[in-house]
Amino acid sequence: MNDFNDTTAILMAGGQSRRMGSDKRFLEIQGESLLRRSLGILEEHFKRIIISANDPANLKSLGYPVIRDEWPDKGPIAGLASSLAAMQTDWAFVVAVDIPDINIDMIEEMAALRQGVVAVVPRGENQQLEPLFAFYHRSIGLKARRAIQSGELALHRFVRELPVAYLDLESGIEPGNLNEPGDVERFLRR
Repeated sequence: MNDFNDTTAILMAGGQSRRMGSDKRFLEIQGESLLRRSLGILEEHFKRIIISANDPANLKSLGYPVIRDEWPDKGPIAGLASSLAAMQTDWAFVVAVDIPDINIDMIEEMAALRQGVVAVVPRGENQQLEPLFAFYHRSIGLKARRAIQSGELALHRFVRELPVAYLDLESGIEPGNLNEPGDVERFLRR
């Protein structure tokens, strides 16, 4: 088992949950909130964890640093840029709070691909990237800031401009996220 000593886990928990209709972070899945579920898994493998969110007062009781977006309402790339600037390690593993199953084996495979690149991102069928379940080197923080300032807010397009290693995934292996009520129902039925 890898303890990821050189890596800070960044839990992206700043989304607005429009499609879900309620705050996803506090959605109960198998007896615990998505937020606590994610933190529980991350705590087992990462010594350093920060939460990217714009409401630190609501998350203070969790005991982790909560990093506000320097650019509110600019999406995940703003959370990434702000969190990279706040961390103390060279690498970050970024995961969205709405991914209920954090696959540690996949994370270990991705960690092994970090040499000579600044990002490791899973890539599913049809070349679809999973940029919110990925490794990023802190050195991309300035590039992310420049992208935001120039109006390029799409994280998947930003990632494609980086020296990146892709972990190609087989069908059905992609980290699934819960965006709307139907996704939750499907997840609970499996």
